[in-house]
Amino acid sequence: MRLALLLVPFALPFALSAQLIPAGQPVPLGPNPPVVFLNGYQLDCSSSSFSGTFGSADTVLQASQIVTLFFDNCTLPNSPSIETLGVSFGQFLAALKYTDGTPVTQVDVVAHSMGGLIVRSYLAGKQNVSPAAFSPPANPGIRKAIFLATPHFGTGVASAFGFDTQTTELSPAASSFSTSIRGMTAPTICAASMRSRLRAMAARGANPALKVSMTASSLSPAPRSGSFAPAALA
Repeated sequence: MRLALLLVPFALPFALSAQLIPAGQPVPLGPNPPVVFLNGYQLDCSSSSFSGTFGSADTVLQASQIVTLFFDNCTLPNSPSIETLGVSFGQFLAALKYTDGTPVTQVDVVAHSMGGLIVRSYLAGKQNVSPAAFSPPANPGIRKAIFLATPHFGTGVASAFGFDTQTTELSPAASSFSTSIRGMTAPTICAASMRSRLRAMAARGANPALKVSMTASSLSPAPRSGSFAPAALA
């Protein structure tokens, strides 16, 4: 499940190198919130990498003075549940600090495929219990979320990758993510206008400042190529 990105070039008066900040390292201060990328389902974690999913998006953002970070779901062993990854993602965000020691209080996120479900699980505070229980974060710390080919309705191709905890949750038959988030059905989220989505989410305790962009639905195959530009995070 890779997404090939055709990145838009930007003319610069001077050259800038890519700045993908390693996990655990302080984040350089800048004029824009950092952007955290989340990858999707990985059949083989030995080959998981930022560039394998997002190409040189870090270089593009660096050119616009935007710092890039990467939450790699392969850092957790044994293909844990999406709920477990959502909790880990929350811990990842909470641990972020700038070089001056102050906490990073706001980020933007770009999530590919299953990475979008990890973001949703974190925002909903979904617990790894049955029946489903939710404990959403009081301050999610996410300004904007961009979903790239996230299977909000599940995906029929999940079974082609085998049967583990993650592929089971990615299945259209799985109720945990294909049917609910904060008590709202996935079709409601996708069909409603942006204003209606935010108003409904705010009524359920979500961050009303959170902006959501869904660039592809799970009912269509992931695009072979696309574009990514900092304007999407403006």
